[in-house]
Amino acid sequence: MLKTFKIWIPLAIGVLGLVGLVNLTVQQNLRLNADDPQLQLAEDGAVRLANGSAAQSIIGPNIVDAGRSLAPFTIVFSADGKLIASSGQLDGRTPVPPTGTLDYAKVHGQERFTWQPTAEIRLATVLSYYSQNGHEGYILAARSLREVENREHRLDLICLAALISIWVTTFLAIRLIARQ
Repeated sequence: MLKTFKIWIPLAIGVLGLVGLVNLTVQQNLRLNADDPQLQLAEDGAVRLANGSAAQSIIGPNIVDAGRSLAPFTIVFSADGKLIASSGQLDGRTPVPPTGTLDYAKVHGQERFTWQPTAEIRLATVLSYYSQNGHEGYILAARSLREVENREHRLDLICLAALISIWVTTFLAIRLIARQ
């Protein structure tokens, strides 16, 4: 039995590394893709606002409850950070992004971050700064990460099941070979 373990341990460590790499790669793909609709909303909205479009025409007529809906929403802020218009609400109020995000977006043009306005809600968020044609301000686009996080949890379970299955199978195969 000791001989089997000595042969199996390096293999088990290698399998652990590969399963961990697969898990990390797929998780990052899920999370990075969660920003896609918001990127389009924030960037296109910033161009329209910079060209003089009214904030209300950018955000649209529907209000999104960020605590219940998976739909993306937008919030428009003035150059000094004052709320102009919003299609997103949380507990009946427009959520305010974390301190410093507006400053960062102004310097870098855009900020992408995971925003947790309450303990239960996490949002994939894109904040763009615009300044052109005498128009200046910010547009934020966000949506719930609830479904992405559900997928990440299922991925973790699948990877764990695969890891245990591979470990058991390789251990038994090595044990069988060592007996011969």
